[in-house]
Formats: sequence, structure tokens, C-alpha cells
Amino acid sequence: MVLMKSSCSNRDMVSSIVRSYFGYIRGSNLTYDEIAELLRYSMCVALDLNSKGFNTRIEESGKECSKYIRNIVQDFDILDKSEDYRQGLLEACVHSMQMSVNRARGGV
Repeated sequence: MVLMKSSCSNRDMVSSIVRSYFGYIRGSNLTYDEIAELLRYSMCVALDLNSKGFNTRIEESGKECSKYIRNIVQDFDILDKSEDYRQGLLEACVHSMQMSVNRARGGV
């Protein structure tokens, strides 16, 4: 991953994106798997990374969600970064979101 694990600003950026995403999906009737897939797919679209949603529901929901996420990432000037950097950000956000969901479900 290109993002440096010790960088406070990178952690803040990932945290900001994931918190905003959770705010965006609050009240939705998505399953845990769909929550993860919607974030992954929407971030890929927002960051101009190639991807396809695993079902039409995700692809349809992902259109609006990716616009929301794109507005967030523009504040961090991420779209001008390398593809490796954007891929690393995607992986960090998905990991952070999954850890949050695990904690909410009573896991580690």
C-alpha cells in the first residue's frame, strides 16, 4: 500500500471518508456485505479506478454514493495522485470500514 501507515494526515483522511460514508448510508437497509461492496465500488468510481459492482443494486446505489464520495476526496486532492496511491486509499478505507463493522457486530 502506498499510504504510509504512520502518517497522521492519511489516517485522518481515511477516517473522514469512512465516517462520511457511514453517515451517507445511515438508515439504509443494506446487509453488511452490501455495505462493504457499496463502499468499494463507489470509491472505485469516485477515484477513477476500474471496477464493477457485484449486482445491479450496488451499481445503481453506487452512482449516487460515488458522487458523494468524490466530493469528499476532492477536498484532499486525491484525484491528482497516482493510481497506486488511489488504490492504497481504497484498500485503507475498506479495511477501516470493515474493522468498524466488526466492532459494531461484537468482534475484534
